[in-house]
Amino acid sequence: MEAHPRGDRYDEGCPDFFLELAQERPHSAATAAAPILALDHVVVSSEDPERAAALYGARLGLDMALDRSHQEWGQLMFFRCGDLIVEVVRRPVAGADHAHDKLWGLSWRVADIDATHARLVAAGVDVSEVRIGRKPDTRVLSVRTAPAASTRCCWNGRPGPHKKRCFLPFPSRGG
Repeated sequence: MEAHPRGDRYDEGCPDFFLELAQERPHSAATAAAPILALDHVVVSSEDPERAAALYGARLGLDMALDRSHQEWGQLMFFRCGDLIVEVVRRPVAGADHAHDKLWGLSWRVADIDATHARLVAAGVDVSEVRIGRKPDTRVLSVRTAPAASTRCCWNGRPGPHKKRCFLPFPSRGG
């Protein structure tokens, strides 16, 4: 078992913490044009998908919504927890850490991906063009360079209430 910087101990995956709130938090006010609306999903990188499925599904009781493999981009598992998704990504890499999962990114909901793109460009952030996402009916963009992170945003263009997303993967921090 390995010590976490906060003093907690964990033996697999990303450190997990549980929180009970006495009351719901108020929603934040928009502070900019084209604001980020909410956190849509968390992306975890794992080199041991069986262990990850056992942890997030069987042990924590999250609902596995999808398990998909593709020869070019590896394995993706999606677990539902309320309106939040935990996405587990396995991308085969030589010499990867099979004992520990890593936080790989955050996916943000945005109101208008084109307006978000324009706002980020105006702020001097190096972003990709908006493109079609892997999930049907989504559009994404990535921040290519930013302090400590890069970002991908996406928009779900299905009829009815629109869900828009922005994805923020963290760079590899080694070992």
